[in-house]
Amino acid sequence: MKTIIAFFVILMCAFAQVSSESGECQRNAISGFSLDKYLKLSHAYATNAKQGSSSTVCREFNTTRNSGGMVVISVYGHYEYSSVIA
Repeated sequence: MKTIIAFFVILMCAFAQVSSESGECQRNAISGFSLDKYLKLSHAYATNAKQGSSSTVCREFNTTRNSGGMVVISVYGHYEYSSVIA
């Protein structure tokens, strides 16, 4: 059992994706983007994602700004799993 767990840990570490080396976003905002307008949308749902898994039913986004001015986005996912027993 320990061997199986160790295998999966190594597998997860090997295929882990890092968004950027510096930890900061390397992309420019879309033209016409307004942060103030975006922050007014503090609660949103997404039911379809371009790169989401097929088990994702709904994602809930909560956007706030902390005391230091940093924008914090919390994402909660609601998933549906189905399996076929042969």
